Amino acid sequence: MSPPRVSPAPLASSDQASQALLERKQSMIISFTSRQLESKLLIKLYLYGIAALSIVDMLSDIVMIVRFRQSGDLMFANSSLACVSLNLLLQSIMTYLVNKKLGWWTQVKEQAIVFSVVKPAVETWRFLSKSDEAGTAVADNLFQLSSFRAIELVTEAIPSTLIQGLALLSKTGNGTTRSGIPILSLASSIIVSATISANISYDFDTSEKLRKIDPGFFGYLPSSKKRLIFILVLLFQIAVTNLAIRSLTFIILTQKPLILVILFGGEMVLYVLFKVLGKDFTMIARIEGRTGTFVASFIYIVITKQMVNWTRCVQFRRPVVHGGLSFSFTFLVTMGLGVIAMLNYDKNHGWLDKGQMSVLMLSCCAGLVVSLCLFLGSIERQYVQTFYNTRTGAKYIQDIFSNGKTDEQKFDVFTKNEGKWRAAIGEEVKVWLNQRLPVWL
Repeated sequence: MSPPRVSPAPLASSDQASQALLERKQSMIISFTSRQLESKLLIKLYLYGIAALSIVDMLSDIVMIVRFRQSGDLMFANSSLACVSLNLLLQSIMTYLVNKKLGWWTQVKEQAIVFSVVKPAVETWRFLSKSDEAGTAVADNLFQLSSFRAIELVTEAIPSTLIQGLALLSKTGNGTTRSGIPILSLASSIIVSATISANISYDFDTSEKLRKIDPGFFGYLPSSKKRLIFILVLLFQIAVTNLAIRSLTFIILTQKPLILVILFGGEMVLYVLFKVLGKDFTMIARIEGRTGTFVASFIYIVITKQMVNWTRCVQFRRPVVHGGLSFSFTFLVTMGLGVIAMLNYDKNHGWLDKGQMSVLMLSCCAGLVVSLCLFLGSIERQYVQTFYNTRTGAKYIQDIFSNGKTDEQKFDVFTKNEGKWRAAIGEEVKVWLNQRLPVWL
């Protein structure tokens, strides 16, 4: 007796399986796309929130100038006015330089945006929309946005924190600053300073262009949304606690101005000497003329150094800015300043007694150490070495070209100051260019 014949599975079942697989793939694509849209929406809301905070902080500083004048604290009023004025002046100069090739009418519009104190919001919109409406013939949107944020941070947000903190914690003022609005204004300055610092680091590290050009430095932020949010919170905490330590040190040492000048001024002088002796003083951007290069480099060094000193902006550990080892050394300097300040604190000059001030300072120091340790343990492991790397800016640029595997990586050398690379790898660049020109043409 022959065995029973087994009929093949009907074709319909195969079609159903294929259809189910197709529907599953479509569902995964839709889910992935919706998560991407959700992430982009959160990022947009986050950036617009920063812009709104910047405007609120500027307005609160103006309110505080009025209050200081009304209460007779003319020193605080004039100092705050000088900071706001310097912020607007440098933003105006930067706006002129960025838009100088775009005609007088564009200049008028852009200057109006600056002096109406909505520049942060406008630059944020341009960055998110990738608008080339103003200035991008000279500088891209990321550079513009970061530059205006840096100017705001160094000339207005950080100084306002010091001025209002001094008025609140010392006995220099007449006491009218210890109320609701002044405390909120101080809080807004601290929040804006920390948020700007964290956001500059985020914007540069997540730049697709920079990750392609230098994957060895850019890319420490993970793709996981939960880890990313956690690290952003840590960046914010690092900036807040570091700013608090430096601010308390400054406030305490205002009663001993000689020590204040020696410590803070000496730190800046030593850093400039470090850059000069390391032949790393000039900035990487291509600027015409020796005078222009010197002035721009000095301003760049001062601004970036202050951002590292006061908010530990992680982006500036890059060799072409601060350098990894120098960046980490500044952390030790900050802790040392806190200790020196505590040893020189006199309860007669402040509203807190020595015990209360000690607890406050030690809490900030502990918060900074814990936040930094958690941050280093949370980023992608291969980037930890960038926090103690000893390469100079010139060597860094040369390595990107020599080790680059793509034309985009190698061509980036032409956007940098020739003094940083021509003597060392000029012939290598020339050979590569001669090899690639026939292909491009």
